[in-house]
Amino acid sequence: MSIAVQIVCCFLATVTFSVLFRTPRKSVLLCGGIAALGYALYLVLGNNLWSYYAATLLIALLGEVCARWRKMPAVIFISTAVVPLVPGTGLYYTMLRLVENDYAGAGQTGAFTLLAMGAMALAIATNALLVRWFFPRKKAKNEC
Repeated sequence: MSIAVQIVCCFLATVTFSVLFRTPRKSVLLCGGIAALGYALYLVLGNNLWSYYAATLLIALLGEVCARWRKMPAVIFISTAVVPLVPGTGLYYTMLRLVENDYAGAGQTGAFTLLAMGAMALAIATNALLVRWFFPRKKAKNEC
């Protein structure tokens, strides 16, 4: 399947998931666009841990930008746009190899899948750190 078709399918899948997730209507297309950009970066970088980290960081940063632009919580954009990157096939093949008693293959596939999910979690945490660092909260008038 070509890269363009995969990106379009990612956009459509994210829009559909956003509707099922009941995100506000004005954010549905933005969620799809953010996911498509993140997935495009993932495809360009290849299937490795760095690509999971970079694509998730891009999604999280764009989610923060859109959240400030639309005056909505960033979790709306990030939680829906990161879904296409979740390594579901890795989880499936890990379980399949366990059922087939291929413990070495299951360990290898499972380790990569867990590391990919860890890279995604680290990217979201990095985004939270960067946002708090560069855009500190404004103090209320009655705070010290």
